[in-house]
Amino acid sequence: MSVNPFIRPPARPLGRRMRVAYDKDEVLVLQNEPVLPYFLESKWGRGKLLTIEHYTHTRLHDLWGVSEQDAFDITCEIITEHALEFPVVEHAQETIGRLRQSVDLFVVTSVSTLLEAITLAQVELNFPGMFQHVELTGGIAANIPPIPKWKICKQYGYDVMVDDNGSTTTSCADHGIYAFLFGDYGWNRDVRLSHPKALRTLDHLEVEAQINRLRVELGAD
Repeated sequence: MSVNPFIRPPARPLGRRMRVAYDKDEVLVLQNEPVLPYFLESKWGRGKLLTIEHYTHTRLHDLWGVSEQDAFDITCEIITEHALEFPVVEHAQETIGRLRQSVDLFVVTSVSTLLEAITLAQVELNFPGMFQHVELTGGIAANIPPIPKWKICKQYGYDVMVDDNGSTTTSCADHGIYAFLFGDYGWNRDVRLSHPKALRTLDHLEVEAQINRLRVELGAD
């Protein structure tokens, strides 16, 4: 089924296929690293000595030395122009292609709703027909916080959330959702997980293995 932002999936009855939600940025498609050169070439970034190794957190306004709204606007502009060029995370396409045969797959991203068109195009370009729904939880300005992903997962009956953010992983687990902290990035490398429903997965091969393990444990079709 192709991506459709207007169709909301019903809750999953017991015994049906497991539902897995993926974050987009840094989980499906790289963003921080490919955005950085465009920022450094801009009037805000010229002369700044900044590399992806400086990204020990993801507060772009602090990293870039601009206001929150400027960071929001700059990011929106770069994404609108270049998102279709961003590289896919290693092993994402092959593992998701296999998983879609046995589980239902979704995207939950804190991207602003202002970027809906380019986000849907980016997902469909790199993962054609693989995700049943894409949910954008971000606001239309820097001062509007995104909807917590655990709320989206609870609302639509998603069993698993795969995300690169430690706080998102912990909050999902705290609300009864299996949560996989994805990757080995500067902003999540030191995160310590203690909840039994939260675990670290370094790459998509580990994600695939853990999802298949859960399918057996939960008795999902």
